[in-house]
Amino acid sequence: MPVEIVRRQGGKKYSSRKLKKIAAAVLDLVGEREAELSLALIGDGEMRKLNAKYRRKDYPTDVLSFPAESNLPLETRLLAT
Repeated sequence: MPVEIVRRQGGKKYSSRKLKKIAAAVLDLVGEREAELSLALIGDGEMRKLNAKYRRKDYPTDVLSFPAESNLPLETRLLAT
């Protein structure tokens, strides 16, 4: 169960190893041992822009999630938040 973390001016106080360990444990708890998870840690400025663009809310938020591509192979399982 691969966990990928991308940092763009956010989440600097959390180690990648610790975040990957927590994410893997969560996937295991929900029974998704074959799942893949990608996290992007961004700063408030970028989060505010994304929140304004996609939700029309002009302030930063804690979490944004986006639907996965609809043209993935059928055997690919997706988790959405």
